[in-house]
Amino acid sequence: MKILNTIRSIDPTCGGVIEAVRLYSQALESLGHDAEIASLDAPQTRIDELKNIPCHPLGPGMGNYGYSQLWTPWISKHAKQYDAIIIHGLWQYHGLGTVRGLQKTGVPYYIFPHGMLDPWFKQANKLKHLKKNIYWKLIENKILSHSKAVLFTCEEEARLAKSTFTPYKANEAIVGLGIEKSPTHEDASKEAFFNAFPELKNERILLHLGRIDPKKGIDNLIRAFKEITQTKNLTDLNLVIAGPSADKHYIQSLKEEARGTLSPIHFLPMLSGPLKWGAFFASEAFISPTHQENFGIVFAEALSCSTPILTTHQVNIHSTIEQSGAGLIEPDTEEGTRKLLEQWLNLDGHSKALMRVKAHDCFKTHFQIKQCTQNLLKVIQS
Repeated sequence: MKILNTIRSIDPTCGGVIEAVRLYSQALESLGHDAEIASLDAPQTRIDELKNIPCHPLGPGMGNYGYSQLWTPWISKHAKQYDAIIIHGLWQYHGLGTVRGLQKTGVPYYIFPHGMLDPWFKQANKLKHLKKNIYWKLIENKILSHSKAVLFTCEEEARLAKSTFTPYKANEAIVGLGIEKSPTHEDASKEAFFNAFPELKNERILLHLGRIDPKKGIDNLIRAFKEITQTKNLTDLNLVIAGPSADKHYIQSLKEEARGTLSPIHFLPMLSGPLKWGAFFASEAFISPTHQENFGIVFAEALSCSTPILTTHQVNIHSTIEQSGAGLIEPDTEEGTRKLLEQWLNLDGHSKALMRVKAHDCFKTHFQIKQCTQNLLKVIQS
């Protein structure tokens, strides 16, 4: 089977969608299938992590929407080379342009929303939601309703999607998401991480890793961390915030907020490869007091490293983490974040060690990409 994934951009700093595409593509190949990627990036765009996956950059797309006059003719010309096409994400031209290009070809298409139908966005940015509501009624709802299936990472994502826009009609399928396997290079990865950031060697670390964005609740995390380290007179606990940010003013405001802490707060750039895995292995826990998270591949990555999760009810896989005993869950408020920190710090060594074991068990049971890819193939082949 040969599958084409369409996406706005393959740039990893744009978020987790391209990482999901990469993981699925590599898993498809391991199962004897072929996967390619078409994006609205400029022709010269190349990403090292995708060097073994055929990529077709058909841009540059204009603006955030990404219109490109090359897109639809290319889809029309090449569609019959593929058994199925998956449109990753909503609201941008690669969705509409793909559907237009597939007319009269008979090639089925599938939609992978990647959390973009979460009702949280209705309150987070009402003007943007108004614009999306207009686009939904004119275009997007038709794209979903005419698709062979709409693919979700979990039951909670599918449930929430029904309440965001009307009319809503979709042939829903739960396929899941995960990563390939648990890393086996713990010592080498930790060494690489500590060589890059020697000030963190032999230190206690709580890690927040991912895109720096207001929806991630990092402001609550900084304030709660400052409060609890001062209350408990902790000087040996380090909070590491690692990731890219498109908003320089926002990240500067976070750094201002972080001043005057009793325990250090470190801002690191986006981490990848051994540095990323080393950060997970070196940390006591991964903390994400997010206001909205569909799946979050970073959660599966943390669990695969036996790193417990401290997060909120706004993560769609929170019940799986909680029921597995792989982490702690609280509301997405400053008080909820403080409780996460307090509960973690109050655990004894045995309880923390047991949670690390359960974190890895949770990964093995729920978040391995091979099983998710087999679920995807069943949907396409049905």
